[in-house]
Amino acid sequence: MFLVPIFMGWLPLIMLLVYPTVFFAHKQVQLFNNKQEKAETFITSVKSFLAFTLVELVLFIIIISWSWLS
Repeated sequence: MFLVPIFMGWLPLIMLLVYPTVFFAHKQVQLFNNKQEKAETFITSVKSFLAFTLVELVLFIIIISWSWLS
């Protein structure tokens, strides 16, 4: 998802730090696949979304702060 913009130079290399959240999301998807009841597994999708989004947001804040301070 971010590989093309990173390697094209549109996003900084620090954005590669988003990729470890893929392992967490994969674990959450496995939990969902084991038991597909919305009442019990809806939280797995929320956790996956929040993990990726929060890491992405923090990295963007770091990038903007770093470029603003330099």
